[in-house]
Amino acid sequence: MNPERRKVGVIGAGGLVGRALMALPEKADRTIVAYSRSAYPSQAGCSVVWKRLGDPNAVQSVSNWISAAPIWGLSAYFDFLERCGATRLAVLSSNSADVKSASADPAERNLAVRLKQAEEEIAFWAKARGIAYTILRPVMIYGMGLDKNISAIGRFISRFGFFPLAGRAEGLRQPVHACDVAGAGLSALTADAAAGRLYTISGGECLAYRDMVARVFHALGKSPRFLSFPVVVLKAAVKAAARSGLMRGYSPAMIDRMNDDLSCGHADARRDLGFSPRPFHLGPEDLPPEIRPGGKVKG
Repeated sequence: MNPERRKVGVIGAGGLVGRALMALPEKADRTIVAYSRSAYPSQAGCSVVWKRLGDPNAVQSVSNWISAAPIWGLSAYFDFLERCGATRLAVLSSNSADVKSASADPAERNLAVRLKQAEEEIAFWAKARGIAYTILRPVMIYGMGLDKNISAIGRFISRFGFFPLAGRAEGLRQPVHACDVAGAGLSALTADAAAGRLYTISGGECLAYRDMVARVFHALGKSPRFLSFPVVVLKAAVKAAARSGLMRGYSPAMIDRMNDDLSCGHADARRDLGFSPRPFHLGPEDLPPEIRPGGKVKG
């Protein structure tokens, strides 16, 4: 691989998938130019060069790019990407574009619309400029204690010692590790079949929601302890807690989804990207530092 193709620019490098990319063994033969709104010092001998987004001196000659930032914010950097000479682009979106499109929660429906509009905007811009783009729609991402789903479940368990379930909570899930998502982004940059395509990125194991939560208990060194409630009761409790500020970011629509089958295949990504995700084996390193076994739990 020539030096220019070995160089990869990353927008949103300070986020979960961006940081996971820095940890991949596959990046060893590449030079990563990492962009974030915060400055990160480059280390001697390291294959990562950090740049601050918005810095006039941040423009680099880079043809391959991964965007791990919120997809609706990428349009602000279209001109920047053109000045850097972008010819290939892998963009992180979210499977919420499908899952939440029919949600009972207006905010979730708006999120789905926002995601799809951003995807369309990127496709239109990239096609007009001859940039080969690939859009990745991962499902529930976890890892490094930085995600918004598994980590939130872990914090709840650490604080209260149990986890509430809606009914049997047997809806299927396929959590995907952030490193596997990052690896798919790298693969998309060199896969000819991926140009102009959209891929669902899901985990290597399909399991019931309650079993997924049980794995979080085990990672915390605890025996699973569930309290099961009728759906309508738990939805009312979450709504009241959210209004009081106790559970900001939680929606009653999340309760309905505990029993929904959200499993989805990744056959296309396996075929075109060589995507082979790991099973959902949650380790202590995938939990927030403050709740890892042996650490101090913050109440």
